[in-house]
Amino acid sequence: MRVNYIVANYIGPLRTYSHYQELFSNDPLYFFRKHLEFLSTIDSTNEVVATFVFNDDIDLKTRYELESVNINNVEILFRKNAGFSYGIWNDTIIKNLNKDFDYFFLIEDDYLPCQVDFLDPFIKRIKNNVAFVCGLVDRASSEIFPGHVLVEDEPFLFPSISNGLLSAVACKKVYSKTGSVFNINLNSDYWSAYTNQIYFCKPFTDMGYNIVDTLDEYSSPYNNANAKDLVIYGEGKPPLLSPIGIPHV
Repeated sequence: MRVNYIVANYIGPLRTYSHYQELFSNDPLYFFRKHLEFLSTIDSTNEVVATFVFNDDIDLKTRYELESVNINNVEILFRKNAGFSYGIWNDTIIKNLNKDFDYFFLIEDDYLPCQVDFLDPFIKRIKNNVAFVCGLVDRASSEIFPGHVLVEDEPFLFPSISNGLLSAVACKKVYSKTGSVFNINLNSDYWSAYTNQIYFCKPFTDMGYNIVDTLDEYSSPYNNANAKDLVIYGEGKPPLLSPIGIPHV
């Protein structure tokens, strides 16, 4: 089983707010190092190839350090900061679509898996035409999300907490039909980010694929960064992924 573990990284001004300010002041690659540390503990049952994608306008010292990384099954890419995590994931999946991966695992840099066999619960759920298993599924409609969902769209499911596992077979089918994997725009304003979150997987549901979450057995902690706290969906269950450096209260 081959899995492309794609980490959407951002180093820049937005990371100067909330609880991450001191972390990034001391080490802009703190999250990157935490992911490498975790990946070094994974059993080799599944071959995991990690792709770390950074914005291309980072300072030269940090970029040089990243370009000097030489670790087996670790790939470092640089990309214009556009489309938020969804743009990173889309471009990286397309780049790696023909590399014989079975799955793409999508994760943001400030989250980490909580157990070395974290992939198993996700893989177990990719069945019955399921294309994507994420932390939390929500329902989108123009009534629930006015201004973000088109009035003419029927209510549809979307990954509200987007970290999760995506079927490579489904990606290839969507790409063959649409010329892309996700439905996103590449703007950098908040409206676009929120709309991308709702719509990025709609090509999959439009083709009849299902999207499910792991809340039947696991909790999904969410980093409410501006409020500096942790929102936990599925309270009382063990987490599969959790934000870095935010204590569970």
